[in-house]
Amino acid sequence: MPNYWLTTHWPPCVDEPLKIEGVFLKEQFLAKGARMRVGDLVIIHQNLSGDPEERDDKKVYRARGRDGIIGIVEVIEVLDRDPHPNRESYGKNKSAVWHRRAHTKAINTSGFVPRLQANELLGYEPGNRMRFAGGLVDVERPRFEAVVAAFAGSTLDIRPPQTRKTTRVTDHPWGGGGEGPEHEALKKAVCARPASLLGEAGLKSIDLEYSFPTGDTADVILRDRFARYVAVEVEVDVRPGDLCGLLQAVKYRHMYAVMCKRPPEEIRAFLVAHTIAKDIKELCAEYGVEVFEVPWQ
Repeated sequence: MPNYWLTTHWPPCVDEPLKIEGVFLKEQFLAKGARMRVGDLVIIHQNLSGDPEERDDKKVYRARGRDGIIGIVEVIEVLDRDPHPNRESYGKNKSAVWHRRAHTKAINTSGFVPRLQANELLGYEPGNRMRFAGGLVDVERPRFEAVVAAFAGSTLDIRPPQTRKTTRVTDHPWGGGGEGPEHEALKKAVCARPASLLGEAGLKSIDLEYSFPTGDTADVILRDRFARYVAVEVEVDVRPGDLCGLLQAVKYRHMYAVMCKRPPEEIRAFLVAHTIAKDIKELCAEYGVEVFEVPWQ
């Protein structure tokens, strides 16, 4: 069971890019992150403002922050000791040493929950400015899930337009099982009941046979509880050396990211079949494609 956290980020300085990533703590507050583990989930709140930095006797101001939740991320590495802490100077003998506590990967950075709404969902007073000592607090799971639902809901308008249906080639020479009755049945089953069939709560069907402008057609498009879209390639049986399904899943993930203007890492790819050979499973793991074997009914 993961831990759930809220961390706050200052907006970047005007000469820096926005990065919705990482958990950073001032040196005197390192104990705040002692319980953080790989797999923990973190809400990132961007404050409205932050202290300007002083560099070479010049003051570098920060961009105006969004004053709300700007991302949901997952911890992928926890650092017991940051080998490269960052000392920032803010003038008038004021400075801070920042340590990276964790590296994270994005789950969803395309939504937004304003601070006033976030305060209500998290059980804080309306006037709370999200300025916690250390910039990191733990969150109860029900309140975390409430924020996730609101954040996911704010992204639902970011999806591709419907495109015309196309007829998929059924006798391609490079592998796969074609559009036979077994393939059709499995595809429709995935679309009809994705959460129960694939064992992941919150999965919902969005499209059956989503056609891209290239003429390619993804078998099924799903959405998970974080509002990440999922491009699903369905095969009947994937034999050793049969790369077709894997290649299709990789392609659809990136094309769908372009279509809905989302970062590729926020689009998932599934390969679903009754059986999948071990070598293909290993390749799927290497290229970020999740595999599901569905027993014959």
